[in-house]
Amino acid sequence: MKKKLSDYVQSDDNLFLTELLPTFKADAVHSVLKKVEEGLLLPTTGVKVRDDETFIKWYRGSYEGIGELSNSGIRVLSYILKRLKTNKDWVLIDMEECMAHCGYTSVQAVRNGLLELLEYRYIQRKSGGANMYFINPNYFFNGQRHMIDTLYDYTSKLKNDLYENMKLEWKLKKEKAEKNGKK
Repeated sequence: MKKKLSDYVQSDDNLFLTELLPTFKADAVHSVLKKVEEGLLLPTTGVKVRDDETFIKWYRGSYEGIGELSNSGIRVLSYILKRLKTNKDWVLIDMEECMAHCGYTSVQAVRNGLLELLEYRYIQRKSGGANMYFINPNYFFNGQRHMIDTLYDYTSKLKNDLYENMKLEWKLKKEKAEKNGKK
């Protein structure tokens, strides 16, 4: 039995993002030191979050399935890439515009392409509208993936946790130095 677009789950959240979180790293960035409470010295720049995945707009995970896509899947994917905004993980499909972009005279050809992209996990249905789709940022992205709204809180927490650990480490080093200096 052939699937329909409505057979795929709609979500308020991009479910692909849970696969993305482990790729982020937080690094301490040491530059100019500043004095804070009790004479403790800390780096002023703090923490930088980086995305270690090779960033070439297309990520490694997307290559396996692209050869399996039909002509309609590839055409609709090219439309999505054209419409994708910087640092956004979703796209609104304008069916008429997509048909024109793909050279189709039938909405069904676009739907077939969308079904294929859903099947191969290039996209996921998004709540809020019939033609709204999350993209899979593990496959492709336009911008910096850690700037996705729902990941921003995660990366901020990652930075804050590292910064707090750095403060504790500096405090322990200072106490150790003072203890060794008094003996």
